[in-house]
Order: sequence, then C-alpha cells, then structure tokens
Amino acid sequence: MKIERKYYTELKKQMEELEDGLRKIREAMTETEKQMEKEENESKFQKLLERIVTEQERTRQVVDRRKKVSFLNMVRAGLALAKAIEADFEADSGEEWGKICLTTDLMLFDMSAGQNGRDELILLMCNADNIMIASKGNLMEWKFSFQFCDIYFRES
Repeated sequence: MKIERKYYTELKKQMEELEDGLRKIREAMTETEKQMEKEENESKFQKLLERIVTEQERTRQVVDRRKKVSFLNMVRAGLALAKAIEADFEADSGEEWGKICLTTDLMLFDMSAGQNGRDELILLMCNADNIMIASKGNLMEWKFSFQFCDIYFRES
C-alpha cells in the first residue's frame, strides 16, 4: 500500500500565490495608500508592543534549578547521539535558556546499530521546549531549545 499526501508542496504553492497576489496589490497602490498602510502597520505594531509590556508586568519568571540540571543531562544525551550518528555538536546556555544543535548530512538508525542513538534522540525530542529541523546548505540542522524558567501570574 502506498499513501502520499503533499502537505508541504500544497502549502508552498498557496504561499507563492498569496505572495504574488500581495505583490500585485502593492504595485497597484498609490504612494498615499502605501503611506497609509505603513502608518496603520506602525500603529498595530505599537499596540502589540504595549500588550507585550502589559503581559510582562502581569507575570514573573523564576529560574527552576532542576531544569538547569535536566539540561545538563540533555547535553550528555546530545553528545552521545552526536557520537553515534557522527554529527557536529554544539550546546550553549544562559541563565534562563539552553540550546543543543546537531548538524549532519545523514541521520540513520538501522538494525545493525541497535538502539545506539535512538534513545538519546527520543529523550531530546521529549524534553525540548522547541525543536527546529532545517536544511543548512547540504546539511540538516537539528536545534533543541530548553527554557529554565517557570512563569507565574501576579495577583491583581
């Protein structure tokens, strides 16, 4: 049985059509209309910034030391995974965040390797707050992001 669904291809086509439509609309706009659109966008952006500031005032972030310790375990798992799949490895962290990046042109888990690397990849994927997989030239870059803070809402 073969099942094929091209979500990416369909989305890309829709995005290209939207971009083409927007480009045509902008080309047809007068300078006055462009200026009005610019002012409207700036006003919306300012309102968004004000909302972000209000939300920040309503919350507080507290670093959870257990999350920092857990990140060290994720770094160990990432190093083991990088070694198993022969990928470049980079880890970095600050007071409130951590990231792990693996770069390789091939990630293969076959029967001959057993569980070598699989458990580490699953551990990283289950524990990361965000995961981004993107092409970087002819390489694949896997970025795992971790937040060390808990967010609390202030009482009104």
